[in-house]
Amino acid sequence: MTDGKREAIAILKIRGMSDSGQAQRFRRTAAKLDGVLRVDINYILDSVTVKYDADKLTSDQIKKKLALRNHAPLMRQSGSGGTRGQDEHVTD
Repeated sequence: MTDGKREAIAILKIRGMSDSGQAQRFRRTAAKLDGVLRVDINYILDSVTVKYDADKLTSDQIKKKLALRNHAPLMRQSGSGGTRGQDEHVTD
């Protein structure tokens, strides 16, 4: 636990991330969400990794906001493990 937060990580695949502008839109959108602590973009794997406070936000909420605001299909990345879902890992 860090600063009283239950930190979690959501890894989301982005289908067809075409340019750095689109990636920056994803980063800005995610960073504006209350509870998001860090956002990393992986161009090679077409994925967004979001570190967030699990007491304020869920991975499904992040996924919906990113998909709605950026008009790009997102899907869960399988195999990332976690205690609360396929794409989520909570650290107590």
